[in-house]
Order: sequence, then structure tokens, then C-alpha cells
Amino acid sequence: MKDLCIQRMSLGDIRIDAIRQRHLLGLVRQASLCGDKLLIFHHNLHSLYLFYTNPAFEASYSKADCVYIDGMPLVWLGKIAGLPLAPSNRITLLDSFEALLTDAERCGLRVFYLGSTQETLSIGMSLLRERYP
Repeated sequence: MKDLCIQRMSLGDIRIDAIRQRHLLGLVRQASLCGDKLLIFHHNLHSLYLFYTNPAFEASYSKADCVYIDGMPLVWLGKIAGLPLAPSNRITLLDSFEALLTDAERCGLRVFYLGSTQETLSIGMSLLRERYP
């Protein structure tokens, strides 16, 4: 995880990692190519609520290798708290999904896809296999 521009911070008592999308993708790529296992979480306003109200949820975050920011309100809160955060520190899976799959295809990595129903899984897998053989 070193050399990937991750800056660990604390927003109140909550750990966040100031990371940019390209560095998160690099982290995933590096771990995959090395056979390492990483636990990557994110925080948004809803997860902050769960963090404070659910002890099991809070405990799971202590095991994370990386906790990225998924939501501009956390960037804004961090800036108010004096943290050196920027809009580029906000990462969403929706914005990163295609880059992640393109990178995985280029590096020959496998991706696990989970659909909510068999129909969703079948449609999603068909589309993904077509776009990313």
C-alpha cells in the first residue's frame, strides 16, 4: 500500500484516507498482481451514521486497509475541520467501475460480480463479458 499517495486522516474519531481514483485503482491492481488481499471500505453520510450507531459496523472499519471518501459532504466536513481535502478525494464506485474493469482486463485480473437476482446477474454478466472479455 506504500507509495500510492494515501494520506490517512481523522474526521472526528473516524478514519478516512485521502486518496484519488487513480491511486485506488493502483492499490487494487498492485494487490491483485501480488496476490494480496485488501479490505477496502468507503465512508459517506449514511456510513457515518451507521459507524456511530452500530458497534459491529464500527468494528469492521477498524480492519480496513483503505477507507476512501464516497460523498462530497465528507469532503466539505473535512475542509471545515481543517483537513486538506479536495473534490478529487471523492471517489464513487459508479465513477470508477469502468476504469476498474478496463484495468482488470488489461492486467488479466478476475472480477467477482454479484447480482441481486438471477435475472440481474445474468443480464449484468452478459453485458460485462461483452464489454470486457
